[in-house]
Amino acid sequence: MRVKEVTLFTNGDPHKLSTWSNVPFFVLKTLEAKGIKVNCVDISPNYLLNFFHYQLFWKILKIFNSDTALDSSRNIIHIWYTKFIINAATKKYSTAQANIFLTFSFTSPKVKNQVSILLCDWTYEYYFKYFKKREPDFCERIAIRNESKMIEESDIVITLFSTVFSYMNTVNKPRILLYLGNVINSLISPNQSNILALKSTSQDILFIGNIKYIYGATILIESFKKLLLKFPKLSLHIVGMNSSDFKDLPDRVICHGYLNKGCESDKKLYYSLLEKAKVFINTTPKWGAISATIEAMYLFTPVIVEPYDEFVKSFGAKLSFGLYCESQSSEILAAKIEEIFSNKYYNNLCLSAHNSVKDCTWSSYIDKVLYAIETYNTAK
Repeated sequence: MRVKEVTLFTNGDPHKLSTWSNVPFFVLKTLEAKGIKVNCVDISPNYLLNFFHYQLFWKILKIFNSDTALDSSRNIIHIWYTKFIINAATKKYSTAQANIFLTFSFTSPKVKNQVSILLCDWTYEYYFKYFKKREPDFCERIAIRNESKMIEESDIVITLFSTVFSYMNTVNKPRILLYLGNVINSLISPNQSNILALKSTSQDILFIGNIKYIYGATILIESFKKLLLKFPKLSLHIVGMNSSDFKDLPDRVICHGYLNKGCESDKKLYYSLLEKAKVFINTTPKWGAISATIEAMYLFTPVIVEPYDEFVKSFGAKLSFGLYCESQSSEILAAKIEEIFSNKYYNNLCLSAHNSVKDCTWSSYIDKVLYAIETYNTAK
């Protein structure tokens, strides 16, 4: 049966590009473009809960664990209240054939002829294993158990990353677990000839990442200082952080802060930086802003990244569109940047970057999601 109506549950307004790395926006707009009616339900914590959580509960948590990662979305009051909202929404939108949650933390009650789908990046448990590298505390373990229960009670669970898929396959017990490939969060269709012409004479290096990636940005700045001695016309553009986030910035480093694609001037600047960049760099260990990296590749930009598991699994141990930089040495990174700039087959790097991701469109991705829903409905 063809899907005609779905209810979309999101942490924030899916009409805004600033919500969760653009993902809810692209899911919503792609579903609508395919003629599907989408009922939007915001299940993010409200102002009062956020105030209570961070002004009181958070401070108590900090006494017992200074590194607590229990944000307001995992507060027990929010969980109870959100379940009430979800129950009400499934009754209100009873004609929807699927309830799509862009989180692993909630699911819908069993309703006849409605499929529950969870689509997210990684589980809370994976976050502790891979990123925090520590055991969760008592409250965090409760949140993990709640999330695992939601995953097991859902009909279809989709993770955005192949490494998380492998992990969940061994730890969680969803009815159907899927990984559907990479996807590009781009608002424009690139003009190949124009972009290659811009890049051929470019002296710009581009870094995209928020404060979580400051380690990679700091190494890049040190490398940039060394390169300036030899190439004084180079420029380094940093998107996602402000100059105040760094102790000492050399000349020709421009920090643009957060650029909101929903704001026309920010969007214009963001894509101008991507189109002109000679190379995209984020060598932060473990995770180098993969969504931004893929978008840069789509716009014909060679990349230098740390060989973290997800990227290697997606694109291989040897890149045809850039370089891996495993060392956190500024000297080695500077040498790799120079290697990209001096590559006589630079255009081939650009073309390979684009060709490696050009088919990863949201239209194709949502087609796979809809197929999974329709197949599940047929099999029931």
